[in-house]
Amino acid sequence: ELPSDKQLLSISFPNNPQLALISGKLVGSTASPYAQVNVTGGYNMRAIYTLQTSEGTIPNSGGTDSGGQAYEGSQLDPIISHSPIAWQLGVYDQNNQNNGWYNGASLTVTGDKASTSPRYLNLLGTGVNGSPTGNVTLTYSDGSTATWTQSFSDWLTPGAFAGQSTALTMPQRIKYDGTVDATTVNLYGYVYELPSDKTLVGVVFPNNPNLLV
Repeated sequence: ELPSDKQLLSISFPNNPQLALISGKLVGSTASPYAQVNVTGGYNMRAIYTLQTSEGTIPNSGGTDSGGQAYEGSQLDPIISHSPIAWQLGVYDQNNQNNGWYNGASLTVTGDKASTSPRYLNLLGTGVNGSPTGNVTLTYSDGSTATWTQSFSDWLTPGAFAGQSTALTMPQRIKYDGTVDATTVNLYGYVYELPSDKTLVGVVFPNNPNLLV
């Protein structure tokens, strides 16, 4: 039995040729504190584009930085299996699908995702045009709220902020005219520990156009 106040990340088995492990399985709430939330239709901006020629160009006021530059979709594929979470990213194709949040967007955690009472809230995001600090408002099932104050590194310049790690570094991005720009950009991971006696039901992201999740 694993301790309830610990998060298991790795296992090292005995160095013994006379011992063979046939199979194993983690069970119970301590096995996985992560619950993927279905956010289809909840995005309010487009931060990821592809290089498909049929897609056209990025609006001068669009893209990741609201200035015509954006993450390139194929560069983000590795993050889908970024340990220890299997991320499900928003759609990025030529049909102008939104795939990010900004400017005070909200997310409702419902059904089995809320009932599992995950211990951590994990986000992928970045700052643009600088490294902004914003407040994420968390709402619990008992009506109480909490504020998570987090600094977000600019996608061009990683900073040493508490609660942040670099999830993926990419060697290029897409420019406003649909061509590749060989500028290194980053996507960051953020984590907030939730109280063990609360059930998260809602999240409101910072009202800041330079902070994307």
